Amino acid sequence: MRNRVGTDDPRISAGRRIEDKSFEGLNKLFIEELKDIYWAEKATAMVLPKMINAASSEELADELLDHLTLTFDHLSKLESVFATLDLVAEATKCEMMEGLIDETLSIIHAKSEDKFKDQGILSVSKKMQHYKITSYGILCSFSKTLNEIEVLDVLEDVLNDEREVYRIMNHIAEFLSLNEGDEDAWKYFDLKKRA
Repeated sequence: MRNRVGTDDPRISAGRRIEDKSFEGLNKLFIEELKDIYWAEKATAMVLPKMINAASSEELADELLDHLTLTFDHLSKLESVFATLDLVAEATKCEMMEGLIDETLSIIHAKSEDKFKDQGILSVSKKMQHYKITSYGILCSFSKTLNEIEVLDVLEDVLNDEREVYRIMNHIAEFLSLNEGDEDAWKYFDLKKRA
């Protein structure tokens, strides 16, 4: 019979933390991934204000501001995950996100037309979202295997938020591409219409 966490393993039942030595390596990897995404979220919170200031599109700047607010919420949720696991919230430098931050800063400081800078900001933002969606997906999978149900619930919420941010960024990028040069087009722009 499959239990709540979707496995037939009798050692795993809903609400019981796994203390089995065979899961020790996975638990270590889970914690390292958690520290990695915590660093990535902190770095995102530091670069988003620069992206907001560099954006020429008011709609893009507004969405980036919403994303910044959401990022602070995600940091708080990650801190609650660390607390649930009886760990101090700790960040380990994420090389992948550091590269994306460097790319972001290059785009921001490049001398280019505003519309191309906006497309560059959207491009790197979508890359960041891909990374975070993948990372949170992995963390959800590990949480499930380790029977960390409370942690899983929090991480699934964050994963869904990241997917929605990606959807919106993708929609803005498509809109900018299709309506290049048409200032009046924003009057008809509605993020809610595209799911």
